[in-house]
Amino acid sequence: METQTNPTAPKSWAPEVIADSSGKWCGNQQRFASEAEAKASARDLFRRWTLCTDYRAAPSDDPPSHAIVDGELRSLAATDVAITEPATDQEPPEQGLRA
Repeated sequence: METQTNPTAPKSWAPEVIADSSGKWCGNQQRFASEAEAKASARDLFRRWTLCTDYRAAPSDDPPSHAIVDGELRSLAATDVAITEPATDQEPPEQGLRA
């Protein structure tokens, strides 16, 4: 049986926050292979910035650039780690990320 991939599935997930009264979602250049990693990164930013009102993980067409490994934020370019599929859809631990 042939495996089919979802052509509309995102290549990665981007962490985003609402950081002011405009209600506009803002992000950075970090992209994660899993929605859970991106949401954990956004949640970490949300907790550190005092003006944020919400956070989310948004789908992106960019390739993954970062990963959370053992609770630490890692650049995939710096570590030569290749993530082809997320290992799990469970969210990483609630603790803050260590950069």
